[in-house]
Amino acid sequence: MRVLMTNAEALEKYGIVLDESLLTACLEVVFSIIFFYALFRALYQWFAGNGIQFPSWVGKCLLIKEVLPGGDCLAPKKQNRFKELKTFLIIFSVAFASRALIAYLGYLYKVTQAVRDGYASYDMISSFSNIWNRWDAPHYVDIAKNWYVTEAQAQAMGNDSYLFIVFFPLLPMLMRLFSPFAPDAAIAGMQAVNQYYFFVGCFISTVCFSVAAYYLFKLVRREYNMRTGVWALVFLLLTPAGFFFFNAYTDSLLLMCSMIFFYQLRCGRYWIAALFGMLAALSRSLGVILAVPFFVEWINQERVISAWKREPLAPKLRRLLPVVLLPLGTLCYLLINYSVFQDPLRFLLYQKNHWGQSFSWFLSNLAQIGSRIFFTDQKTAWAIWLPGFLAIATAIFAFLFGSGKKLRAGYLAYMMSYIVVAAAPSWLLSGARYFAVLFPVYILLALRAEKMPWLGALAAVVMLVGLAAMTVMFISGWQVM
Repeated sequence: MRVLMTNAEALEKYGIVLDESLLTACLEVVFSIIFFYALFRALYQWFAGNGIQFPSWVGKCLLIKEVLPGGDCLAPKKQNRFKELKTFLIIFSVAFASRALIAYLGYLYKVTQAVRDGYASYDMISSFSNIWNRWDAPHYVDIAKNWYVTEAQAQAMGNDSYLFIVFFPLLPMLMRLFSPFAPDAAIAGMQAVNQYYFFVGCFISTVCFSVAAYYLFKLVRREYNMRTGVWALVFLLLTPAGFFFFNAYTDSLLLMCSMIFFYQLRCGRYWIAALFGMLAALSRSLGVILAVPFFVEWINQERVISAWKREPLAPKLRRLLPVVLLPLGTLCYLLINYSVFQDPLRFLLYQKNHWGQSFSWFLSNLAQIGSRIFFTDQKTAWAIWLPGFLAIATAIFAFLFGSGKKLRAGYLAYMMSYIVVAAAPSWLLSGARYFAVLFPVYILLALRAEKMPWLGALAAVVMLVGLAAMTVMFISGWQVM
């Protein structure tokens, strides 16, 4: 068996010698400086925007010339319902068609390659399922069919499906709504049942992505302008890990719930925002961090800091009450753990024992991921570590850019929380996919593209190349997760 070369070994041929420990330490120091500088800028913007006075030298040291006011919620706007429906249908159709195109082109590429290499051909449904239904997707299919099972039940079935408790339940719950229409396994066979649930999961994900695309455009258009909204939409459609948005994964569902959450929150509809925040927490563990921007926006919109002496606090506290809904999604997931295993934290045990997953300091993880690009085999480096490193690094640089009067405090609070939590798993195999959901990055890219269209076009081309490369690696069986 041929041992694959590492990138560090490849560089040694050109006289470049890398020290793994030194590289890791340097990366951690560099990104620590960038992140904390951005964090201090964001905190300064938030507090100063809410009327807290700082010495002038603080703003000069942070290179902040002007402060973004905390501000109210988005002003009510009279809309032409027919025109808005038309906008929704256009964006929904474009987003849906873009995912269908990626799915079909990936299928066409892989089938053409297989036929050329002399492999037997299958019907389109089987071929499509074999190409795209991999890694986490089959686990969601299994949960949709059988729900969560105990170790004894999994042993009786001859598999390890008890481990699937680590996957959150909202997507399988939605897939199970279509179970009355599922084919009979005794007649059609289990493969047909698996394919049915997989295609249902793909349909749900694609619909959720299309709705999320509309709300991203709608939110950015209200916050900024039409052109910025279009640019943000373009970057979302071209994000390199975007092929996951049509697959039977939870990313589209989390993105949709997050987008609706933020739009409703910015409109001051706290209960609706909290409801979708709860659904986000039920779709993925990262959903619960929406409580952070909820709290920040509540402080801004209710002027809790800037007008605390002039206005009574009690009515404002009552308007904070919806925040209690957000942790309920996570609580429901813990109750499912308890009902199946009599242990609400059983998922943590399986993550540690089976996947070697634990939580550590996110900047140390980022540095280690950067180091693995050079000190693991090239195939793994290109498929897992390089995309993940670039995604997290891009998010941190976007956080730095956004902290300089580019984004509201609520978006910055979400970015900060998301980066810290999403990059915390010690063995982060899905970094590119996780950070594709961090939508403020698309807003910041759009703001830059509006002022410098050539730079926006260049970024779009680079993202498109990344999307093509990651899609080909995924359908070719590389460990793109």
